[in-house]
Amino acid sequence: MPLSEMSRLLPKDRKLRKWVITVLIITFLLVASLMIYSVIQIALHLFRLLFKNLSLFMSTVEGNYTQVNTTIPYENEYVNTGGAMNLTTGVFRAPIAGTYVFNFNAPRYSSDQNVPLCLNVRMDLNNLPVANGPICGYSYEKWTEASLVAVLDLKQNDTVGVYLQQGEIRGDYSVRSNHSHTHFTGFLMYEKSAFHAFRTNDSFASRRNDTVPFHGVNTNVGSNFDLETSTFTAPINGTYYFQFIGSSSTTTDVNLQKNDVELMGYGYTRSMHWGSAGFHSLWQLQEGDKVCTKLAMGKLEEASKESKITNLVGFLVAEEEYDSFNTSVYFHVARTSGLYAGNNNKLVVNYTVVHSNEGDGMNAASGIFKAPQPGIYAFHFTAHKGTGYISPMDSCSTVIQMHNNLTIGVGSNCDMTYSAPIFFHSILHLEIDDEIKMVMTEGDMMGADHYNESARFSGYLIYPDE
Repeated sequence: MPLSEMSRLLPKDRKLRKWVITVLIITFLLVASLMIYSVIQIALHLFRLLFKNLSLFMSTVEGNYTQVNTTIPYENEYVNTGGAMNLTTGVFRAPIAGTYVFNFNAPRYSSDQNVPLCLNVRMDLNNLPVANGPICGYSYEKWTEASLVAVLDLKQNDTVGVYLQQGEIRGDYSVRSNHSHTHFTGFLMYEKSAFHAFRTNDSFASRRNDTVPFHGVNTNVGSNFDLETSTFTAPINGTYYFQFIGSSSTTTDVNLQKNDVELMGYGYTRSMHWGSAGFHSLWQLQEGDKVCTKLAMGKLEEASKESKITNLVGFLVAEEEYDSFNTSVYFHVARTSGLYAGNNNKLVVNYTVVHSNEGDGMNAASGIFKAPQPGIYAFHFTAHKGTGYISPMDSCSTVIQMHNNLTIGVGSNCDMTYSAPIFFHSILHLEIDDEIKMVMTEGDMMGADHYNESARFSGYLIYPDE
């Protein structure tokens, strides 16, 4: 229709005509914005579907591994889309360029009662170290876990593997047998905001809740982590995942704080040797919120500038904006009281605090997550052994993860000083209404007050099914 004819349809009154034109312009802009947003959501949906078929894996080791100075191979896999993970060599080869998230945990075991023995594992990118996870103790402190985390920018055909530098990885013992303790997971993430910061200088000690200084970054997508202040600033409203790994030879408490006030995560160690003060958190942030790690007391150890023992990672899990494909599913729950299973009494771990539950899949009272939609999910669990179940030489707390009636794997801590946490990370494909739960099979779990939750369970949908 010619403009001359269109103008005849407008009111003759000048003020009314101006008002109508303004309304039409606003309507046009709203419709255009909705169309652009829909295109972006369709592209994001296609991205998730494409990458789901390319790059994610969960590999496990059932038995012992003792071949020092070699890359750790694996025996089983729960997912391995695209076949990028080679179980025999233990090496993941990136099928496409992008930002990848990796987690590894394995139990230390020592057979000599009188000598403190160490397990030291190292994550390598193209045979160069990007993170280390040492943990030490006596034989009665067996099954304390070493843990690694990394967020890495990879080029196509870059390789990532975990290298055994020292010690023994143990895979079978007492009631902790027949299930895998050693797990290696990885997935390609949606690149919007992600970082991996590490320390390289000498050990850092504090009793004043000082910010933990970091000295380098492996990844800083969006440049939201400031090395000068060692602080992450949220670029948009959304839910973010954070994970901290650090080692200490003394009583040490580490906090993750938002805007220097709100406590988001807490980890500690009470070891005389090299214990792990690791933890994770899934938290909703507003644009401009600042997140940093605080050392409330104790010391974080660094063996050398190349070790990169202390690591902090974070990345965006879900934007706050409405998702037209309804793909935002995530939860973060915690316990504030202890849990006692004794010896061979199976208890489902339930939770007293709900930090988030988008999609309503998590029932905190029962401790069971039921998938509201099918797809690939990531799960993270951290807990500390309690002090109520201690017997000489063998004081263990063990937690297993179950997918419906299938046991996925095990996390244990047999340290009499409750110095090291129990870690568990998994990546699983779930059908709608599939159930995930953490079950305590022996020992007890440390309780904490509301401000120091040491038992946390979180999960999120990485890639939805079509």
